[in-house]
Amino acid sequence: MMQSVSNALSLLRGTAISKVRWGPVYTDVRGIARIRINRNTGVKAVKMSPPKTAWQAAAEKEFLQMRARVPKDELLWHLTPDDVRHLSPEMRKCLTLRCGNSRDISQWRKQQLIRKFQ
Repeated sequence: MMQSVSNALSLLRGTAISKVRWGPVYTDVRGIARIRINRNTGVKAVKMSPPKTAWQAAAEKEFLQMRARVPKDELLWHLTPDDVRHLSPEMRKCLTLRCGNSRDISQWRKQQLIRKFQ
């Protein structure tokens, strides 16, 4: 009788062990790649800023007019009258903001602000 009980227990253990699964029975595989919708349709998002108000447009126009006022007979930002005193008038004219590019004008503006706030 004791042997039949142990056989019955071993059979129960065997069935319990066979039903325990360690890990997935099947593997998850995606059949279709996940791509963004705009790659298929060709539609691209366009960033747009909101329209400017009348006040903003007027303020911007005023600022640009003020910024355009640059004395063309000023020397380049890194030169002083003492630096160019021995040069000919033609050469001095070449070293003014009239002949300078936008970078020279920008540097001149920065130098003016440095002098103003020092």
